[in-house]
Amino acid sequence: MNASVDFETLMGSQDNGYDTQVQRGKLAAMLGFMTEQQVMLLAGVAEATTLSWRKKCKGPRSVQFGNEPLYAIEDVRAYLAELVASKNDRSSLRSVLA
Repeated sequence: MNASVDFETLMGSQDNGYDTQVQRGKLAAMLGFMTEQQVMLLAGVAEATTLSWRKKCKGPRSVQFGNEPLYAIEDVRAYLAELVASKNDRSSLRSVLA
């Protein structure tokens, strides 16, 4: 599938009252990123939580692009893998201490 064709189709849908957040999410995905709203949905957290993550350098890394942050899909995957590894480490530690 040609990405430029998808982009042109997506941009052409602006005139049809297409939801801007959906459009932004699709554009971000085409470039390998997730929007803040997508990360919030995936994590089940509020916007205040993602803001806190960014301020405290926690959670998946983000990049400010325009007025809103974007999250590289690979960074979200890496963060999830860290959470899984951390949980496995704690489970192993509990079994050793028990």
